[in-house]
Amino acid sequence: MIKAVIFDVDGTLLDSLDDITASVNHTMRALGYPVHTREAVRGFIGHGYRWLIRCAVPGGTEDPRYEEALAAFFAHYADHCADTTRPFPGVPALIARLHAEGYRIAASSNKGEDEVRLLMDKWFPGCFDAIAGTVPGRPTKPAPDGLFYILETLSLRPEEAVYAGDSETDIETAAAGGLPCVSVTWGFRDRDALLAAGAARLVDTPAELYGTVTGKRYG
Repeated sequence: MIKAVIFDVDGTLLDSLDDITASVNHTMRALGYPVHTREAVRGFIGHGYRWLIRCAVPGGTEDPRYEEALAAFFAHYADHCADTTRPFPGVPALIARLHAEGYRIAASSNKGEDEVRLLMDKWFPGCFDAIAGTVPGRPTKPAPDGLFYILETLSLRPEEAVYAGDSETDIETAAAGGLPCVSVTWGFRDRDALLAAGAARLVDTPAELYGTVTGKRYG
C-alpha cells in the first residue's frame, strides 16, 4: 500500500528554469565566459550543481576557473532561487489533495537543501513531511541516499512509497532505491527522452499522477 509520494523538485514540482538560467548566465558574465540559452541550460539540469557548472564553463571540470564559477553560482542562486520560480499548473492542488488525504509527502532534490526548504515553505506550506536536498556528506542523485533518508525519517519501507520525477536521473534514483518511479512529461525532459531512459510509467498531468498513485479518479 502506497503511503508516501516523494517528489523531485526542479522540473517536477517547480518550473525553476528561468532562475537557474539567470544564475548560470550571471556567473558566465562575471567570469567573461559565453552565456547559454534557456534551452541549453534545460539540458544541463538534473545531475546537481557541480554537473550544471561543468556543462556551463568552457573547459568542464578541467577549466581553471571551474571552482570559482561553482562558488559564484552558489552565491547568486542562493539569493535568487525564488525570483521567478513557480509551481507547474495543477501541482499545488495535487499536493494539497494528497496532504488532505493523509499521504506523506517528501521532496528529494539535487538542489541545495536550504533552497528546497525555502521553496517548499513558500509554495506548499505545511505539506511536506520530509526534505532531502544536497548537504555535505550525502551523495547526490542518482545515488539513493536522499530517498533512504526520507524513508527512515518517515519510518516507511521502499514498497510503501512512490517516486515522481522528470528526468533520467530520477529514473535511476528510484531504481537504486527500490521504489517505483512515475515520470512526468511536463518537466525538463520530453517523453522520448524519458522512454529512452527506461521510464516504466509516464503521466502528462498532475491529475493523472494522482490517479496513478492513489488508484482513484481526480474529480
